[in-house]
Amino acid sequence: MRRRLAFIADQVGWLLGDVACFLLLILFLPLVPVFKMFEGIRDRHEDE
Repeated sequence: MRRRLAFIADQVGWLLGDVACFLLLILFLPLVPVFKMFEGIRDRHEDE
């Protein structure tokens, strides 16, 4: 019984890690265009 609970806890831990990674991806993916915009502004000012 204890071995089975340890296995289930391990699987739940992996699942929570995957879900957390997916949520962070969803959270930060919309920020990519903002970073690209700042990169464009920085590149324009470096040329001056």
